[in-house]
Amino acid sequence: MSEFANFHFLRPEFLWLLAPLAILLVLGLRRSNSGDWQSRVDRELLPYLLEGSAQSPRYGAVGLLGLVGLLAISAIAGPAWRELPQPLFRNQSGIVLALDLSRSMDATDLKPNRLSRTRFKINDIINTWPDGQIALVVYAADAFIVTPLTDDRATLTLQLPALGTDLVPVQGSNPKAAIILANQLLHQAGLVNGEIWLLTDGIPDNVDIDDLINAAGDHPVSVLGIGTPEGAPIATSNGFLKDPQGNIVLPKLKEAALRQLADGSGGRYARLNTDSRDIDYLLNSATLVNRSVVDEQEDRRADLWQEEGPWLLLPVLLFAAFAFRRGYLVILLAIMITPRPALAVSWQELWQTPDQQAQKAFDRGDNPAAIDSFSDPRWQAAARYRQGDYEGAAETLGDQTGATSTYNRGNSKAQMGDYQGALDDYDQVLSEQPDNEDARFNRDLVEKLLEQQQQQQQDQDQESSDDSDDKDSESDSENDQQNQDSSESEQDSPPEDKSGDQSEDNQKSPPDQNDPNPSDDSNDDKPEVDKGQPEEPEPVDEDGQPEEPPSAPTAESPPPMDDETRQATEQWLRRIPDDPGGLLRRKFLYQ
Repeated sequence: MSEFANFHFLRPEFLWLLAPLAILLVLGLRRSNSGDWQSRVDRELLPYLLEGSAQSPRYGAVGLLGLVGLLAISAIAGPAWRELPQPLFRNQSGIVLALDLSRSMDATDLKPNRLSRTRFKINDIINTWPDGQIALVVYAADAFIVTPLTDDRATLTLQLPALGTDLVPVQGSNPKAAIILANQLLHQAGLVNGEIWLLTDGIPDNVDIDDLINAAGDHPVSVLGIGTPEGAPIATSNGFLKDPQGNIVLPKLKEAALRQLADGSGGRYARLNTDSRDIDYLLNSATLVNRSVVDEQEDRRADLWQEEGPWLLLPVLLFAAFAFRRGYLVILLAIMITPRPALAVSWQELWQTPDQQAQKAFDRGDNPAAIDSFSDPRWQAAARYRQGDYEGAAETLGDQTGATSTYNRGNSKAQMGDYQGALDDYDQVLSEQPDNEDARFNRDLVEKLLEQQQQQQQDQDQESSDDSDDKDSESDSENDQQNQDSSESEQDSPPEDKSGDQSEDNQKSPPDQNDPNPSDDSNDDKPEVDKGQPEEPEPVDEDGQPEEPPSAPTAESPPPMDDETRQATEQWLRRIPDDPGGLLRRKFLYQ
């Protein structure tokens, strides 16, 4: 019951709606009382004066209406009695993680290597510290921002798998640049408290620790040492990494310099291990810094109340369901389940001109619909050409003027085999546009095909003439043979006649002329004009008027691949190595 002591309305101004509700109820009662004949007529006379049963005042309906209205207005006003405590402050602390991406992080003293273990540890840091903001900076010879200070843990987690020593443009080890960049991020974010965490396996010997402490400014630098004091070689594709003298490089964890940096800047040092003790130890520094902020504002909480108004709408909906008159709900359902009439034209087409509708049909490859809908002959010709109706395309462009229409008409005639007509059209285009390379190329091609066609026609005519001469020669040879046989039959002992053999040999020998090689397929005479496509007009504008067609032809779409070629292409694409760090690599180059 103590909770109900805090009962109040979140929006009490809506309670003014009770006044018009009361007026409606009073009017409803007066209207109901105006039909109360029992108070004005004797009970014995009522059956003779009223049709049906005697009517009583409808107080129940008015009361039900008042109850529903009261519940609805109360729900709108927002009743609440349970308070939800909510801290009024926001955690003003942040951590900038500075990750070393030098080649020493590829050492294998930590399995699988130092960098992989560090990525896992960063993921643990993100999950262990839910409050505050985290930024990620990487460095080698220079420092780069991976993600600025943010409380979006998912963004940080997505960047971790792509981190590698091959991302940085130049190798090296420059922790000072990383600390300076981290300090800038903290100042730009305006955080009250912030720390810099250096995740590295060592600091170069030529780097002054005091310079690193001064670069951090007022922010402490905590260090997470990566690796072991014994070290391990760095694996490469050709074995192990070696120095210029040919010795195998064996990077070791330099804890002395790292501890000096952490102690001098007010931070903490911990070596990376398999459990969470290293993270807990480093986080204690940040939590101690932020403890004063939490204690000072612990009693400051915002008034956040849980609204209970939606629960009052459930009985309102129940009453509304029974408010339908008898038969009204059935009629409403019957209207709702009536099937929609099928119309051939969608409502979107009501706002489009016929040319715009034809343009859409042309784009999706519905050439017959485009031919019927286009009012511009140039578009109709383009659709007919795409459909393969070259004769129809040429006829449609027959009375059209302009270089583009003439050029497309020539293409259609060339596809039909009317090479002479195509040459005339191309010559007309070149007379208007001497620099039209497409028309010149097609003209030269059609001219060669026309010469081949004429040459083949001459060869065929010559072949027909030779065949006629051969037939006459064979007829004469047969007559001579018959005459010789008749003369030989009259002799008693005929000698061997070699002339007959010679005649037979001559008869069997082919004519002394090479047969031409006519084309087996008449379609071979047709040129591949303009890569198989005509010049198409520009799409229609918003007013539905086609624009002037372009001068350049439309490039031919590549032929569809068969299943075998498509499968081979997909397998080849799968063999392409994925490079998730490519974007970061280009980002670092840009920085």
